[in-house]
Amino acid sequence: MKRTAIAAALIFAALLTGCGNTESSTAGIETTTSAAETTTSAAETTTAAADTTAEAPAETTAAQSSEAEQTEAQQTEQTSGDSWETFPADGGQGDQWTEVVPESTGDFVEPTGESGIEPVEAPIDPAEEQQPADDTELLVSQLSDQTRSQYDKAMNFCKGLYEGDAAALSLAAGADFIPTASPITDTALAQSLTKEVTYKYLKILIEGRTYADLTGAEKYADPTLVQLNDMNAYLEKLFAVNGKMPEGTDILASLSQETRQHLYDDTIRFFEKMYGYTAPAEEAPAEEQLPEQSAENPEGYTETEQTFEDPSEMTYDESGESWDYEDDSWE
Repeated sequence: MKRTAIAAALIFAALLTGCGNTESSTAGIETTTSAAETTTSAAETTTAAADTTAEAPAETTAAQSSEAEQTEAQQTEQTSGDSWETFPADGGQGDQWTEVVPESTGDFVEPTGESGIEPVEAPIDPAEEQQPADDTELLVSQLSDQTRSQYDKAMNFCKGLYEGDAAALSLAAGADFIPTASPITDTALAQSLTKEVTYKYLKILIEGRTYADLTGAEKYADPTLVQLNDMNAYLEKLFAVNGKMPEGTDILASLSQETRQHLYDDTIRFFEKMYGYTAPAEEAPAEEQLPEQSAENPEGYTETEQTFEDPSEMTYDESGESWDYEDDSWE
């Protein structure tokens, strides 16, 4: 009985010991979990600190950049549209200087000091270049009915002679006009020549001069043919004839001199006809007057009457000299 009680007491003590170990293990587990949470929290704190440390240089860099921009803005001062000056980069406290170059405006910029930097001229966009406007239609609208008719005739003639439009040539110059020049085979050149000649004539018509004092250098000695004289002076230079040379670019450089001469001759002949000019007839050289021929004188000789002294009325001496009775002297 006593042994049984002792055994029961030992079993109970063992049970109590097991429960205590279980609670201790549970407490240990809880302690370990708490420590793990503490480690995790410490790691998060470390990560947050690292993020804060990483953000600090970025903020410092942004602040430095802002300060640099403010310093550069304070240092930059353009004095005019075509010059620049130098300013101390450290606000005048040090020996470093920086050059401030103005923005390019497309024009050449002459530096005010010796900088060693050559300004570069900005290229010009060809699309922005202003092309001369074609004012042909505007000028044509200013013509009177008479001058418009003259202009239309000149246009048809040029298309006919230069570009080979036979119908236009006949309409302008008449069916009896026979050109000496052949049409230009280069279509682009022919059209360009038509435009060149008709535009010049249009400008002459717009000027409206119908009288001019002659200087003696004109081809037509009529003060009322001023427009014809002006046109002739222009055509001589255009076709490079009569010792004249083109002004500016020679658009007919590809043509032979013979072709240019024929084109000039036909063109000026058309304008002469339109202005009613007729070249004076050339006088034939005077023929030598020959004696009249007849049956008695078939060769046309002319006899000259000669008189001779009668030898019987003359006296000769031994020397062979004769005595002139009229003068009473020896001959």
